[in-house]
Amino acid sequence: ADDGSDAADDGSDAANDGSDATNDGSGADDGSGADADDESVTALVVFPQPNSRSSPVTSESNKEAGSVIRAANHVSALSLPLREEEELIVQNALYGQGGKNDDIIASVGAQTVQRESMQTLHPGVWLGDEIMHAYQQVLNNRNADLCKRNPLRKHCHIFTSFFMTNILDNNRGYKYDNVRSWHKKVPGGDLFNLDKIFFPVNISRIHWALVVVYMQEKLIMYYDSMHGAGQLYLETIMRYIEDAHLAMKGTALHNADEWDLVDCRADTPRQENDYDCGVFTCTFCDMLSLDLPLVFSQQDISRCREKIALAIMKGVHCVVD
Repeated sequence: ADDGSDAADDGSDAANDGSDATNDGSGADDGSGADADDESVTALVVFPQPNSRSSPVTSESNKEAGSVIRAANHVSALSLPLREEEELIVQNALYGQGGKNDDIIASVGAQTVQRESMQTLHPGVWLGDEIMHAYQQVLNNRNADLCKRNPLRKHCHIFTSFFMTNILDNNRGYKYDNVRSWHKKVPGGDLFNLDKIFFPVNISRIHWALVVVYMQEKLIMYYDSMHGAGQLYLETIMRYIEDAHLAMKGTALHNADEWDLVDCRADTPRQENDYDCGVFTCTFCDMLSLDLPLVFSQQDISRCREKIALAIMKGVHCVVD
């Protein structure tokens, strides 16, 4: 596996070993990538949570109702069976015979997926970082495509899980220098002009969770399908935002005390086993990047695994309106 060591100009900082998962331990860059292809694939399930601290009902109710409808459409697409050609792609990827375990069978930008990593999308298997990072690259590509179509849309960006590993210096403590250059590969190169920033977290190499920064709302939220506590990660990312502002802008973050840090909410979808956390985290990224509420459940996860495999194999992910 690539250790993702810190290179000053490529935006790919990492600690010495940089390996985030026991299953496949892939290398990765910072998660930025090329624009998505025009080809569409069946969408993955997505449902949103309110992503603001408080929203005046009179001004936000119509917008919120619309997002719920869009989320319902996105999730209902999950229940649709794969088309025959899509089913063949997925079956070959997950169950195809022949070849070596370390054969690369898919690539999305700089992210590659080996055969044995793709097989972690079998039901009942914990996802390793190759799958997580490749799928997150698909979502980054989708974001780039959506922003091309709508120039008024603000970009979001999903970093690889190596970011959190590195900024915490492999659990030795906070170290901004380990990720100092990561901002260079976000769209536009300016963290503070983004709509949202996603930080997947690989906790002790046994559990996946997610931190999301809502830049324009001065809000940082933690999403965990096991409903664990995320204060360490919330405070780490808040400190990163402050340090990055000082480094990039030359001034302290204005009104830093106005930012809200919100731990995992009671209505966050919860897994019912000990191995689906990666699929939940992928789905959080999918839906929240589209401003959709999180209204999916454990019963959707088997189909989610298929849709993740399809998106990685085809390298694109469509939006269901």
